[in-house]
Amino acid sequence: MKKNRTVNDLLEQYGFDRNLLSESKTTKVSKESIIKKLPLKSGKGFFVIAKRSVKGGKPQDAISMFETDKSFKVTKDWGSHPSAKGAEGFARNNGLVEGKLSETKLVDASKIKVTTAMLYAGKNKIRKTTKVIMPDGLEITFMDKMSNKEAKKQGVYQWLRSRHPSKKPSELDIMVDEILA
Repeated sequence: MKKNRTVNDLLEQYGFDRNLLSESKTTKVSKESIIKKLPLKSGKGFFVIAKRSVKGGKPQDAISMFETDKSFKVTKDWGSHPSAKGAEGFARNNGLVEGKLSETKLVDASKIKVTTAMLYAGKNKIRKTTKVIMPDGLEITFMDKMSNKEAKKQGVYQWLRSRHPSKKPSELDIMVDEILA
């Protein structure tokens, strides 16, 4: 005969901490685990981005996202996210905290690499190639004669165009300028 199992039995079997359930309002987020706290738009508390304790098993997201009151009691559990920056973007884009996190703020211009090389046929120089490598690993190669600065600008433009095909060229130009500013 099968034993009747309670919710707590199932939670324990699958390794969930029942104190992190969204119904629980008595759980406090430990201040040592907090990576970032952002004031909620409502002014009633914080959106907290915290380290998540991950025990064995399958790889899991390392970041937990919570809404808390001002004493850091959890009022809502928003789940997990792979990165703290992504969790912050989640909060901003879902209107929990002020402002949207624009993509231009997520791209660090110092991490965009530009390399040049000369192509030869025998002893004759044929053409200069410039390769722009974006932070996400996308490589864009130009065969034109252009400076590294211009290649970087064109590379960022092409990268943004591939991610936002519906945007107008003028909007993309503004985004490029914000990234490279």
